[in-house]
Amino acid sequence: MKILFTVFACILCLSDLAITQRETTIVALVDKTGVDSPFQVSGRFLLRENINGNELEWSWGQKVALTNISGKPILMFVATLGAIGRYPRGQHAAPGDAPTYVIEDDRFFSESVIGKEESFAIRDTEPGSSKVACCIDSLAKRSDPIAECYLRFVQFADGRPLAIQPKPEKPSRYERQSFAACGN
Repeated sequence: MKILFTVFACILCLSDLAITQRETTIVALVDKTGVDSPFQVSGRFLLRENINGNELEWSWGQKVALTNISGKPILMFVATLGAIGRYPRGQHAAPGDAPTYVIEDDRFFSESVIGKEESFAIRDTEPGSSKVACCIDSLAKRSDPIAECYLRFVQFADGRPLAIQPKPEKPSRYERQSFAACGN
């Protein structure tokens, strides 16, 4: 009886380990704006995932900063940040994707502008409350997560605007989502 109990306890412990797979991944942030960007983008996204059977829990955190490298003061900008998770897109969205953030900084009525070589954070969050998706195939092929930043518009303090045009090449899965979020 004692052996049977020990075997049952081992099976129970091993099954919990096999069912729950926790992962925390640091995802490098890629600036997809192009060569004409007046900002240098730095940062990372942090993806925390927990797979429990066929259920996925995930949460994203972001640490993103910009540095004005244009040599000119900047009055306003619009950028998008977002990330794509590891799992293929379903009927409506892919489980594990981060929301697309539209970041706007308008200093028209402010005493200060974004100065030359000035650095500042635009997102500084840790993974928080998890989202949950059911019925994923945890054995299916997964891709590497992607985190990208796109600068959409800049207004220099001298009044000149810089509208960033999308690249003519075929947009990535994230680019299609972020342009849709901005209404482009």
